Amino acid sequence: MGGFDPIPPPRTLNFLSWWHETTAKGSVRRDLRLSYDTTDGSVTLGLDKKTATLYRLSHLEGKYGPIGPFDLYVGAALEVLGRRLTLKQTADLATKTWVEAEAARLRRVQERLLDELRTYGREVGNLPGGGVAGSHRTTSASWGLDTGRRRVQNAVDRRQNASDPLRKLARDNEFLRLQVAEYRPVHGEV
Repeated sequence: MGGFDPIPPPRTLNFLSWWHETTAKGSVRRDLRLSYDTTDGSVTLGLDKKTATLYRLSHLEGKYGPIGPFDLYVGAALEVLGRRLTLKQTADLATKTWVEAEAARLRRVQERLLDELRTYGREVGNLPGGGVAGSHRTTSASWGLDTGRRRVQNAVDRRQNASDPLRKLARDNEFLRLQVAEYRPVHGEV
């Protein structure tokens, strides 16, 4: 089944993003490589292969303070150098493997907590992060995207492309731990 202990991330988490800018010569694609150093939280941004422009930042500010490894996944929206961008794919296998393995671990913890709650007759429906308890599916609406459609129609399986929002999974698990702790304080430590 696998362990419940956190999986240490690789030294750097690497992601790619891009956008198009309109110039006098037409539309130009701009590429960005984001490398997050997990040892000190610094970020290196590589812009455009032709110019090879590099920026080194001490950190990036996220919704809840400086971003960390749990804030980085395919689909994460970040404010970078005054531009809002979305991480579109992982840049290396180590990053993809870690995000997917950590998401799988967090889901195992979640299942364990849900099983514990079920032994006390407690069923949990929706979680604070917008997901459905016990489901590996999230909706675009739970990711903060307002599509105007019903959530069920927007459900997407996000397990195999490093796009699980790890911070939301961790917060949902903390919510479940608190629920379990009401019945058995020691078992809230799953």
